Amino acid sequence: MTVTTRTDKLDQLHRRLEAEVLGLISGADWQAMLAVASRFHRYSARNIFLIHAQRPDATRVAGFGRWRALGRHVRRGEFGIAILAPCLYRPEAAVNDPDDAGEARPAASVLRGFKVAYVFDEAQTDGDPVPDVRPRLLAGEDTARLWSGLADQVTAAGYTLGRGYCQGANGVTDFAARTVRVRADVDDLQATKTLCHDL
Repeated sequence: MTVTTRTDKLDQLHRRLEAEVLGLISGADWQAMLAVASRFHRYSARNIFLIHAQRPDATRVAGFGRWRALGRHVRRGEFGIAILAPCLYRPEAAVNDPDDAGEARPAASVLRGFKVAYVFDEAQTDGDPVPDVRPRLLAGEDTARLWSGLADQVTAAGYTLGRGYCQGANGVTDFAARTVRVRADVDDLQATKTLCHDL
């Protein structure tokens, strides 16, 4: 019987990561990878590659304990998705900060490497429904008539304002072209909110 050490697991995961990156050859491969990346904005690029390699249909992932805290449990027999988790250590010695009148403050955490950790996709769990916390577009009219005042500020700053396609975003500011564009297919209230954000 062979024993897999922590180093062996890390080596295997690094080889899998390398193979996944080298496998991105066609535009379709990149599109599939970017689709996965759009669902996991909190994860590093390397972990997104690893999630994609092991479970390309994953939608939401979390560790065993996190799922339990959300009222869900990982089903018996499910295999975790291996990712690389940082190993952070806090030095015991405090640091003297001259800006704080010589008061000692705790030393910052230091990255000492990575370890293999496992996460599970929501589809591998049972339990309470997970609340949908994604932002929703505002609906309705701009009853306060804020759009025109915001638009005046945008043009006063030397930018051209328009409504149109924004490549999946609600608004786009192009600093080089000095333009601000807000999605044309949203209600006035959302358009006003977006214009406020871009301003």
